[in-house]
Amino acid sequence: MIGESLRHSVFNHGLPARHAVAPHDVRSCTGLTSVTIPDSVTSIGYAAFGCCSGLTGIMISDVVTSIGAHAFDGCTGLIATAVDKLNASYSSLDGVLFNKNQTTLIKCPERKAVSYTIPDSVTSIGEAAFSGCTGLTSVIIGDSLTSIGDSAFEGCTSLETVYFRGDAPEEYPGPFAVFPAMFYHLPGTTGWWPTFGYSPTALWIPLTLGDPPLTTAGPLRLRSASPAPATVRVQRSTNLRDWEDWQTVSRDQGPSELQDSEAGAVPYMFYRMVEE
Repeated sequence: MIGESLRHSVFNHGLPARHAVAPHDVRSCTGLTSVTIPDSVTSIGYAAFGCCSGLTGIMISDVVTSIGAHAFDGCTGLIATAVDKLNASYSSLDGVLFNKNQTTLIKCPERKAVSYTIPDSVTSIGEAAFSGCTGLTSVIIGDSLTSIGDSAFEGCTSLETVYFRGDAPEEYPGPFAVFPAMFYHLPGTTGWWPTFGYSPTALWIPLTLGDPPLTTAGPLRLRSASPAPATVRVQRSTNLRDWEDWQTVSRDQGPSELQDSEAGAVPYMFYRMVEE
C-alpha cells in the first residue's frame, strides 16, 4: 500500500517543497518504501528515483505533466505505479505506467509477474520500459505495435519468449541484445527475418504442453509431453486473453489430431494445452 506523501517521506530529507523532482533528486534512497507525489509537483526529472531499491509503490497525482526518462530505473522492489484518474498526461493499468490514452508503455515495475500481455492499444514501447524486470519470462505483444525504444528490455535476464501478434516493429539499436530470447510471430505477418534484435525468430505453430499458444488454419497435431499427464485440456481463444475449454484429450489416445470447424469464422483462433 502506498504510504506517506512525498512531502514527508522525501522532502523532509533536506529537499525543499517545489514544483519538480529534479534529475537524480531521490536517487539511491534505498530506505524509501512508498511515495505519493504531492500536488505541488508537476514534473519528475531524469532518473529522479533511480535505484531506490526499497520503493514498492508510487502514486502520481493529477497535476504531473512530465516524467523524465529512466525516472524509476533500478527500483527493483517496485510492484506498482498508480496514476490519478484525473491526470491528463499519464495513466496506469495493472500497475504499469502509460501515457494517457495507453498507446505508449512507459515503465513496467521491475517486480512485475513472470508473464505480461501488453494491451492491444499500445503502438510504442518506450525507452527502457521493461529494463531491470529480471523476473519477466514471457511477453505477448499485440498487433498494433510499431516501435520499440532503445534498451526496452535491457536486463531482462529471465526473458525466454516474446510473442508478436503483428508485423515486425521498427527495430531500435539493442532493444533485445542482452538475452537469448526466442521471438515467435504469426504466419502471414511481415517484416520478420531469421533474427530480430540479435535474437532468433520462429513461427508461432507448435502445440505441446507448456508451449506458447498457437494459431493455425489446419489440423492441430498434439505432441506428447514428457512425462505425459494422464489428461490434458485443449483451450482456445480469439484474443489471447479469454480462454475456453474446447477439447479434453487422454494420454491413452496416443498422438491426436483435432480440427476446429469454427476457426474459419474469426480472424484468429489461438490454442494451448493445459493439464487437467
